[in-house]
Amino acid sequence: MKRWVLIIVLLAWASASFAVWPPAQRITTGPNDNLNPALSYYEGTYRDTVCLVWQRSRTSGWDIYYSTNSTGTAWTAPQVLANQADSNLTPAVGGFHSRWVCAWVNVHGGIQDIAFSRYQAGAWTAPFAISTDGFDDAEPTAWIAEFRDSIWVAWSSFRSGGWSIISRVYNGSSWSPEIPVVTSPGNNRAPRFFQYAQPWRSLGLAWQGDANGNWDIYLSKFQGGIWTPPVAVTSGPQADIAPAPAYPYRIVPIMQHTDLVWASDSLGNFELFGTLVDSPSDRERITANDSSDAEPAALNHLLPSEQALVFPTVLAAWTSRRDGNPNIYAQLFGPQEAVDIHPATDDHPVVTSFNHIYEWVVWQSNRDGNWNLFGSYQYEPGGVENERKSSLRQPWADRLSPTLFSPPGQLKLVLSGSRPERSLVFYDLQGRPIYRPTVRQKAPGHYEFSWDGRDQTGHPLPSGLYFLRAEGSPPLFRLILLR
Repeated sequence: MKRWVLIIVLLAWASASFAVWPPAQRITTGPNDNLNPALSYYEGTYRDTVCLVWQRSRTSGWDIYYSTNSTGTAWTAPQVLANQADSNLTPAVGGFHSRWVCAWVNVHGGIQDIAFSRYQAGAWTAPFAISTDGFDDAEPTAWIAEFRDSIWVAWSSFRSGGWSIISRVYNGSSWSPEIPVVTSPGNNRAPRFFQYAQPWRSLGLAWQGDANGNWDIYLSKFQGGIWTPPVAVTSGPQADIAPAPAYPYRIVPIMQHTDLVWASDSLGNFELFGTLVDSPSDRERITANDSSDAEPAALNHLLPSEQALVFPTVLAAWTSRRDGNPNIYAQLFGPQEAVDIHPATDDHPVVTSFNHIYEWVVWQSNRDGNWNLFGSYQYEPGGVENERKSSLRQPWADRLSPTLFSPPGQLKLVLSGSRPERSLVFYDLQGRPIYRPTVRQKAPGHYEFSWDGRDQTGHPLPSGLYFLRAEGSPPLFRLILLR
C-alpha cells in the first residue's frame, strides 16, 4: 500500500534491527481442542496488557477461555471466561487501555445467539445476551470506541432467507436497540469494525457480501445514528473475502489511517490485496506466489525511533499453502517471512502488538493430533543507540548510516562478525528485491558501498522507504530515499 512516506520527517531516522520469527511458543496443552483464537489490539499506552480468547472443547460442547500477556513474552495459564450450557463458539475480543470486551456465539436449544462479557475490576462479568431474536446469529465482532467509552458489537444474522449485518451499542448505562447495518437481499458475512480518518475517528464496518452474485468487500460508516449505504471496495466475477481491517494509530490527523487487507481469487488462486479505507480505489497486491494465501489478519503498527518520531506500518499475517500444506506467514517490513512451517495444518492467524515493541502472531495447529494454540513474536525496541542494552538482546552493534539518503552517495554498514564478503539486498515496501549493491570491507565488520538510487535495471526509484538485509545476518535496516 502506498506507504505514507510523505516524509513529514525531515529528521534522521535511526535504523533498527528485527529478529526473525523464533520457534513457535505453545500457548495451550492437553487433549481438548482449542480453536478460533482472537486477540485484543494494542492501543496507545506504554504499559498495557493484551488478551487472547478462544473456544475449547469439552465432553458435550465448547467453552470460551482466555489468557493475558503483560510482559510481552509470556501468556498466563488459560482460564474459563464462559461455560454456559450447550456450546460457546467463535469469540471476538476488543480492547482499549487494558480493558477488554468479548462477544461470542452461544448455542442453546438449537438457536444461535450472541453473548457478551466485559472485563472490569479484575474479572469478567456474567454473560449477557446481545441478541435474543430467534434468528441464527454468527460471526460477532466487538469494539471499544476510543471516545466516550462506548462499546459496539456487530454480527451476521440469518433472516428472510439471507444473512444480514446487525449491531448494538452500549453507551455506559444501557444497550441500544438493534441498529441494522445492511439487510439487502443476498448474504453479508464476516463483519469487522475499524475507524475512518475522516470524519475524525468515525466508526466503520467492513464485511463480505454477495449482493451481485459473487463475493465482494463492502464498507459502511456510522453517521447520524445510522449506518451509511454500503460502498463496494471490489467488484467483478472473482471472490473477494475475509476482510481484515487494521486498527489505526493516530499520530497527527493527516497521518491517521486504516489499512484493509482481504483475500481474492481474481488471479486464479487466492492471493492477498490491500488498500486504505479512506481511499479504497487505490489498492495493491500483497502476495504473489501462485499458491493459496488466505485468512489474513492485520494491524497498523507504530514504528518508533529514538527521536520519538513514529511511522505507521502494517503487520499482516495469513495462511499460505506455498509449502504444500497450510502454514503461517507474516510481513511487518520488507520481505515476507515464514512464522511457522511445521508439517501440520496451521491456520486462523491473529495479530496484536504490545507496548510498540512486541509483535505477536497466534494461530491454531493440529500438530499434536488435536488442535492447540501456538504463537511467535518479534521484538523491536524502537530506536538504536550503540550502547543501549536490553533484557533480551546484547548491546546494539549493527547499524546503517546514513538512514536519510539522497543519491548519489556513500552508505556505511556495520555488522557483527568479520566476513570479508557480504551479499546485500535492497527491498521495496512490498518485499520485492530491487537492488543488490557491490560492497567492500573497510575493516572487520565494516562495509561501504555507493548507491545512485536506481534499481537493478538502472531505473530511478521514487522517494520513499526501503529496506536492506545482509545475507547471514538477521537485522533488517530501514532507509528513507529522498530526491
